[in-house]
Order: sequence, then C-alpha cells, then structure tokens
Amino acid sequence: MKKFTIVGMLSVGLLLGAPAGQKSGASDASQKKAAPKSQKSNRQVQESLTGCVDEQDGKYVLLDDHMLKKLANLETSIAPSQDVFAKHVGHKVTVRGNKSSEQENMFKVASIEEVAAVCAPAQETKE
Repeated sequence: MKKFTIVGMLSVGLLLGAPAGQKSGASDASQKKAAPKSQKSNRQVQESLTGCVDEQDGKYVLLDDHMLKKLANLETSIAPSQDVFAKHVGHKVTVRGNKSSEQENMFKVASIEEVAAVCAPAQETKE
C-alpha cells in the first residue's frame, strides 16, 4: 500500500509539475517571439531616393534627372547641410534616410552616395 501511495504521489507531482513547466516554457517562448516584433516597430525602415542635388533659396533639394521636378527638400542631422550637400551640387546621388514631413516633402538624409559626377538622364542603349 505504501508503494502505491508513493507512486501515486510521484505521478500526481509529475503531472502537476509538467503543465507548470510547459506554461512557463510557453510564456518564455512567446516572450522571445514578441521581442523581435517590438524591436522591429521601434526601427524605421530607411528609404532611398536617387536624383540630382541642387541649391534653391539657400536650401538643398533633390531634383529629377532633367533638373526640372523637385523630388524632396533635403535635411540632415549627421553634419551641417553645407558640409554634406554642397560638394554634391550638380551631381547625381542616392540618398538614404526617412521622410520627415509629408507637407514639406522633407527627406532626412542619413547617408549620401554619389552615382555620377554629372546630372543627366540614363542613356538608353540601342540594339
């Protein structure tokens, strides 16, 4: 009878212990899964724009290849605008960053990469 009681108590203990362990394991797993989602929402996805840098009314802008249509007003927090954009005026560049204001079409530049030393539409190749 004692053996039955001990075995029964052990079985009950194991049964009660297993769901508790599973619950904490499940909640740990769900917490691990939830963490990357919250981390992703905190990061903004960077966009990129390609065009020609120009200076208009003392501010820097990104224009299309024909230098006719304004794509965005440029701003930066990595250095003074003069230091970042002045050397690229008249050049074709790709800027990476985020839109900071829809109304003003403002693009906050995190990085800038020169594509070509001159602004001109891409040449079509004839076969």
